[in-house]
Amino acid sequence: MSENEPFVPTEISEYSKSNFLIGAKYKSSLLENKILAISLAHSDSFDVDERNTDSPIYSRISVSELRKTLGANKGSFYQQLNQVASQMTGKSIGMSTEDSKAFDYIAVVTRARCENGIFTIEYNHALRKYIYQIKKNYSRLNLNLMLRFKNNYSFRLYELLHSKCYRMKDDPSAGNFYNIRFSLAELKLELGIVNAELDSVKRVLRNQKNPDYDRAVEVSPEQMFESWSDFRRKVLEKAVKEINDSSDMHIEYETIKKGKGGKVCLIDFKVVMDEKTETSGQNVEPIIPQVLSEDEKLDIIVDIKALLGRDFTAKDARKIADAAEYDYLKVEEAVDAYRKSRGVQNPVGWIIAAIREGYSISEAGDVKDPFLNFEERDYDFEDLEARFAKN
Repeated sequence: MSENEPFVPTEISEYSKSNFLIGAKYKSSLLENKILAISLAHSDSFDVDERNTDSPIYSRISVSELRKTLGANKGSFYQQLNQVASQMTGKSIGMSTEDSKAFDYIAVVTRARCENGIFTIEYNHALRKYIYQIKKNYSRLNLNLMLRFKNNYSFRLYELLHSKCYRMKDDPSAGNFYNIRFSLAELKLELGIVNAELDSVKRVLRNQKNPDYDRAVEVSPEQMFESWSDFRRKVLEKAVKEINDSSDMHIEYETIKKGKGGKVCLIDFKVVMDEKTETSGQNVEPIIPQVLSEDEKLDIIVDIKALLGRDFTAKDARKIADAAEYDYLKVEEAVDAYRKSRGVQNPVGWIIAAIREGYSISEAGDVKDPFLNFEERDYDFEDLEARFAKN
């Protein structure tokens, strides 16, 4: 392929991505991940020197077509590409072997540039077998589906779980239902919440057998969503909701607590893949709704109390949690609408009515103040207040 023949991303529907790359630990932006997906979707047109395995692999994409495919604003797109090029070339990714007994860092992109309306990505020759003509251990991903994601954590969680489902397909008893476990620390590294490129994190992980992901997270100077409640409501719940609403995957999850204080350390994902697009006549097995333990319900009440603020009591938070059936995102939407409303004299009743009736923010000012009665449940409110203090 010559330099005058850039890839035009038009009708490509699927692409292959190495599970080795999917499982890498790195921090990235949503735009960066989408551009990489578009590039990989046309890997058969990469500019490759077949005789020299030490030569780079070039991917050339028309900027105008790239912008159209991404639905990007024309005025600021070159500035966005400049930032993506800097992100791509300024990072090395942490890669672990399949049995997680070794860890190493490597640069995927050695150069990225834009000139004459062409965006060129230069891939590291050392990753040729993971980028070009992939023979084994890869996932087939739907390009249009991946480009629809609006949340970077949704994008990464989807491809991570998808790659794990691929590895389990050899088990005929599984059907299209998969149980996948991540430690909380490893998942934070996989999603880029903890940056695996930081020197302190690298020192823990590099060239180590059985990498200590918990220690790597602990020593990171950059801390995001440090508490489980923050991670759950700001990352996990939003990613799971977007994946369930807009993809061929349905996810539920359960947590496992260990150690002093019962901290969440493991997450068990229950995944159902809709295989109808790949295997004709195969139906999706219904997933059993997750039943929350009383301890998990109390954790959600704590999160809701934090969202509501000081003007609401623990009992208020519990009533609202009951009305939302412990769906934090429903509560968050209702509280946002409440904060846009005017003259509310019964805030708890208003929020509960918003949950049940589905008030939108645009309707908030037109909703009358409701009066509602609720059945009281027995809770240890001293325990609740103690949990509030910890958070």
